[in-house]
Parts: sequence; structure tokens; C-alpha cells
Amino acid sequence: MFCAEGSFLSDSDDRDGRLDEPAGPWGDEQVILPLQASLRFDTDVTSIGVPLRLELEAQRQETPPQAAHKTASASAAVISVASTGTEPRRLPGPHRRALVLWMGQAAAARGLQLATLFSAVGIMDRFVAAAKDNEVPPETMLQLMALACMSLATKYHEGSRLPLSSWICLAIDPDGQPLYEAPDLTHFEVLILRALGWRPHRPSAADFLHHYLCCARAAAAASNAADGVADGRVKSAVTAAAEARPGSPSPAAAATGGACAQADGRLRDVASAAAALAELSLQYDAFLSYDASTTALACFALAERLVAAAGAPASAATAAASAAIADPAAAEVAAGAGVVASVSRASGLPLDALAPGFEPCMSALAQCYCWAAAQPQ
Repeated sequence: MFCAEGSFLSDSDDRDGRLDEPAGPWGDEQVILPLQASLRFDTDVTSIGVPLRLELEAQRQETPPQAAHKTASASAAVISVASTGTEPRRLPGPHRRALVLWMGQAAAARGLQLATLFSAVGIMDRFVAAAKDNEVPPETMLQLMALACMSLATKYHEGSRLPLSSWICLAIDPDGQPLYEAPDLTHFEVLILRALGWRPHRPSAADFLHHYLCCARAAAAASNAADGVADGRVKSAVTAAAEARPGSPSPAAAATGGACAQADGRLRDVASAAAALAELSLQYDAFLSYDASTTALACFALAERLVAAAGAPASAATAAASAAIADPAAAEVAAGAGVVASVSRASGLPLDALAPGFEPCMSALAQCYCWAAAQPQ
């Protein structure tokens, strides 16, 4: 896709000025739920055109989760630890969180996929860590960097391109004038690609959410099939006669269909909650210390707890998340059931190989959820 510096970033390639919406990996019929960028934690899209103000002070009274004491895995070490053994360069926490929230709003306004948003944030983090000292943008250019990351991720994931003007119009000054011009965005895209060795894509938590969801659905289908075989072995003569009458489903068939529908609906709820938790995790750089596979699995595990508590009073969901923080065995229990167990069986890998650092990651995610749930709506 990225053939030459002067060709792939041109506005002339956008024939009709709009983004086509192909099915894409999240819209595939094989997936039980299309997970789109949802802005579940920040639904005010009206601020897209408002100048982005970056404050060094922590927003509200946020207490972000602490970074992991050790790197989750060898692959994460490549990202999280520089060759000198020092911590990698990262944006200040409040700056990064403001940018990620704004990028999420832009993704929702443009109807982009969840994977596109994750890719854009990942490109931004990798660029900041890999860029030379003279390439790190000042505060006045951070929004341009975010736009360039969004544009690159859209080209890669969406199968089509938005015109550069559709990105430039998202960054304006107090007088309503664009802060940047199209050549500025083009130059920054090339700068990012060079810093990343022209390899912008890396699997993200959104990609693993897709795979884990497929594993969970396959496990549910296998379980339903096994239940159907067992029911057939103990079928009574009365039930068999009822099945023989046209248009009259047997009690066993009705019960099986109801159970399948209930399981399907629950999996949809878990997938939706996992997508929301994954979006929330993007805001905190502490999760850069974990593999994307670990973050995604922690999202599914905590989502199952929250969905299980959804039928209780509203405070029950927060209580379930709080338990995941306070109880060290919570992650171990989660690993033995539900989506986590399904994924482990499907991959044939133990949890520590599939998702290194799963326990502290789930605890940090629960902490983020509790803080977000406590904020006034």
C-alpha cells in the first residue's frame, strides 16, 4: 500500500471524498458482534472541532494504574525498554490521555473501526518511543501527530482513504481557522513511517479481541452440539412422537433453542463490554507494559464479571470490578472459566504463555473501570 513517499499520501486518490465502509474483519459474518469505536466513556462528539488544550495537570482527580514492575514478555520488552535499559520515551500522561480521547471522538465521527483506533494510538506510541530527539513534536504539534496517526491507520485498516481535508478540518484555532495544512499532514505521515521503518501495523488488543471472540463462539457452538447429542440419547418416546408432528417443536428442541439464544445474547453482551473496556485501556500508558494479547484477555475476563453482575443493582458491577482489584485470586478464578478458558483450550497454550502478566493487567483494568464508573456522567 505504501509504495512511494510522493504517491500514497495524495488527496487526488480520494475520488469521491468519502470513506467507503467495506465489511472488514470486525464486520465479518463469522464474528458474532461487529465491534466499532463506541465512545462509551466519552459521548460528547461536539468537541471534535474545538481546539485541543493540553494540560500538564492530571484531569479531574485521576489516579492512573501503576506501570508493571516488570515487563510482561520478551515481545513487550522491545517496545517498553530501550536498548540502554532505560524507560522508553512517552508522552506525559495527561497529554496522552487527552490525545487518545480526542482520537476516539474523531474515530467515532468518521465511523472508523475499533481496530483503526487501536492502530492509530499504537502508531503514535511507537513513533514517540522511536523518534529521534529532533523529531519529537512540541506541544503545539501534538494534534498534527495524532491526525497523521489516524490517517495512516485508516489507510491500512479501512481499505479506503479519507481526503486529507477531512482530517485537517478537525484541528482549528479559536477563530475557527485550520491549524495545519495538507502538506503538513503529508510531511508528518512520512516522518512517522520513516521512524517506524515503514511498518506501521502491529497486532493490537482489538485484533486479539476479534480472535478471542471467534474462539468463544466456536466453544459455545461445540458445547451446544454436545448438549444436543446428549439430549438425543435420552429422548423419550413421548418427545419423539411430538417431534414427528409437523409444526410442533418438541420441548427438548424448544429448550435447546432457548438456551442457545440465551448464550448467544450473553456472549454479545460480554463482547460489547470487552470492547468498551479495551477503549478505556487505551487512555492509560500503564498498559503499554503488557502484550496486546494480555490486555485483550483481561478485557474479556473483566467483561464476563461485569455482565454477570448486570442483573443486580447498579453498584454490583462496580463491586465486581473492585473485587478483581482486592482479591489476588480473582484473575486465577477467571482463567478457569468462560472466554479465558475457551481461548486457552483453542490455542493449546497455558495462560502464562498466552497472556503474560494477566493477573496484574486485569487488576489495573478493574482499577481504571472503577475510576471511570465513579465519575459524574
